[in-house]
Amino acid sequence: MLRQTKRYFLDHCKLSGGPQSLNRLGPWSTLLATTWCLMPSAALAVRPAEELLPQETKFCLQIPDLDELRTNYNQTQLGHMINDPLMRPFVEDLRRQLRVKFDEAGRRIGLTWEELDTVDGGEICFARIQPNGDKTQYASVVIVDVTDHQQQADELMKSVRTKQLEQKAKEETITIPGTQTQMKVYTLPMKKDVPRSQQTVIFLHDNQLVGSDHPGEAVAIRRRFDGDPTDNLAGVVAYQASMARVAQEYTQYGDNAPHVSWYCEPHGLIQVERAIDGSSRRRGVDYLEVWANTGFREAIQGAGGFISFAIGGREVLHRSLIYAPPVQLAPGSDATTKYNNAARMLQFPHTHDLIPEDWVPRGLASFITFNWKTQEASVYVEPLIDAAIGGDNAEGTYVDIKEGLRTDENGPKIDIDVEFFSYLDERIVWITDYEVPISTTCERVMLAVQTNDADRLAATIRKTMESDQNATEHNIKGHIVWEVIEPETEIIRPPEIDGVEELPFSFLGADDEESVEEDEPLQPLFPYKVSAVAHGYMITATHLDLLQSVLEVHPAESRLGPCVDYQLVTADLEELGAGSDSLRMFVRLDEKFRSTYELIKMGEMPESETLVGKFLNWFFGAEGDELREQEIDGSKLPDYQIVRRYLGPTGLYVQTEEDGWFIVGSLLPKDSGPLTARVADERPSLLRSARTRP
Repeated sequence: MLRQTKRYFLDHCKLSGGPQSLNRLGPWSTLLATTWCLMPSAALAVRPAEELLPQETKFCLQIPDLDELRTNYNQTQLGHMINDPLMRPFVEDLRRQLRVKFDEAGRRIGLTWEELDTVDGGEICFARIQPNGDKTQYASVVIVDVTDHQQQADELMKSVRTKQLEQKAKEETITIPGTQTQMKVYTLPMKKDVPRSQQTVIFLHDNQLVGSDHPGEAVAIRRRFDGDPTDNLAGVVAYQASMARVAQEYTQYGDNAPHVSWYCEPHGLIQVERAIDGSSRRRGVDYLEVWANTGFREAIQGAGGFISFAIGGREVLHRSLIYAPPVQLAPGSDATTKYNNAARMLQFPHTHDLIPEDWVPRGLASFITFNWKTQEASVYVEPLIDAAIGGDNAEGTYVDIKEGLRTDENGPKIDIDVEFFSYLDERIVWITDYEVPISTTCERVMLAVQTNDADRLAATIRKTMESDQNATEHNIKGHIVWEVIEPETEIIRPPEIDGVEELPFSFLGADDEESVEEDEPLQPLFPYKVSAVAHGYMITATHLDLLQSVLEVHPAESRLGPCVDYQLVTADLEELGAGSDSLRMFVRLDEKFRSTYELIKMGEMPESETLVGKFLNWFFGAEGDELREQEIDGSKLPDYQIVRRYLGPTGLYVQTEEDGWFIVGSLLPKDSGPLTARVADERPSLLRSARTRP
């Protein structure tokens, strides 16, 4: 623990950035420097991974102590769940699939998870690298502290050699120039569907085992063991800033060193994953290219954070920073701006009133509310829409769309800037739940945007709906509700923009060359949608009954706000620093994941249209529009009532800062009795008001 404490409270704050990096921490730099001075020199037995990895590292996951991580995770209710005998068939099958996923990556560096588990004596680090910043190149790296496990490490080296030779690999032994280190390089015979020859590189130096699939990066890592390198991940400003910010928070709250740390540079990571899959881009519009060319890559330079388990009465505690500093208006200029181009949309002001409105019902799976400058966003979005929809003739696409809405004889004939966007305010609410019986389309979603002129916005919506032959008007509880059902046979095919239907995950994968059959009807994103203006919000939902549930102000006992689990999460977030925030989220995991669990049990998860379902299809290898086969035998799963007792409420807050967005969240135990007692003792007015608020 001593080594990890020094490791995270020095290296993640001091790093290699020198005094300037420490100055960013303000008064906490003194405490961090003191921590550094008090630690004995034995704590530097091995090189921190961020000093060995290159600046081109696009993803890094570090586990300081695997045994400690296991111990703490098993103390959580999530750990108890996976160890429940009734859950064993599900857990073993899931572990098998995850192991396959890991070993697919592990085979590129010749190591499996089980093998790494036998040699770790300290930190384990996994990384993805983009050599020389070339989007067609990739490298995977694992670095393991094998202190006190030299014999096991030697045996692992022999095991890797045996496996590689069994696969007909060519073996080379290279002595790295200027060192005595010998590096083993194994090259497998070239395969038809593999974009480059598969190589495994492995060496031991100073109690650290390094494995990679890229000889050049392995050599560069070995050279960073010597001297005081600066061409490393620790010198990347985004890494410095994100790690320093979360380490500052751990110091302030007196938490132990985290069990996991992570860092990624989103744009580069996606490019690396594409290179691994053998695809530099997708057919049609490349959304990654759109992202880069409209200011978002320049704005969001990286993200990183810490994760801890079984800490302070919480199941999970996580802190992270999305690093997005102001950018220069011109090279050499001191003037800065909060982003350029379409990225100027990223304006999320903070307030103290991010709480559920009185019309938000208590029986929800999730509740998210945040502030966004929607009117400014409606202007700044122009280059993004132009690039995403316009294709080769991108410029002016957004203007043409707005002009069509204003002048088309068959359209609503509205000036969308004057008659729609000008009536929108900054508060947005997003809620989800599900309907029973559980089905592939049971997830219900509602989006509400605050308005500054409800009557005029309602008039605009009326003009729009009256021009839509599929819209029907209802009067429900004194509110005008518009219901739109798109007949499948009358759906107009959208412009061919590959990947639109699959966002947000499709852009991560390989190129999909298969086209949709011309006579195949396309399903709309929301085949059943309803909308209304009520409570000062424009509300749109996927299901009529969900919209009906928010059309009236509920009595206290029927609102989300006074619910004890919501209040416990709120109290915990405030204890962790919430107050003036840009976003608040509350999720009941037992409700959020019920539909996923039941669909797995029924064997219908691959057909699910929920966000979780789409993610699983992507993660477990669905190709294009093709449904994957469900590999988990859901028939062996116990009743969901067994599972839900392990899943407690969770929440997070986001605060807009000068250098980006700071995110803090926690998962509380399902049985929060001790936490409830603590809150009742320390903040009795909170729980009392939760039960009596009118």
